[in-house]
Amino acid sequence: ALKYIINNPNPSGRIARWIILLQKFEFDIIDRSRKKHVNADALSQAYDGLGSSCDDDDLPDATLLSLDTIPTEYIDIWNYMNEFKFLDGAN
Repeated sequence: ALKYIINNPNPSGRIARWIILLQKFEFDIIDRSRKKHVNADALSQAYDGLGSSCDDDDLPDATLLSLDTIPTEYIDIWNYMNEFKFLDGAN
């Protein structure tokens, strides 16, 4: 199903947005026999509270793709790790 979605020549809506997101990553899709892949079978289905399949887009893409903010107690560590900026007074 993932190969079909990625190779779909005319995706629309949520599928198109997910294809754009997935294009940022390098990965290989490997087909597995159904017997070897039964543990992920439940993950391939979307269900609502009644057990029927649902395909609505309740979660906005902005929420899915949002970046986490850095807690204030870790900002100095983040500054050092990303900018090699030491704390004032640190050697």
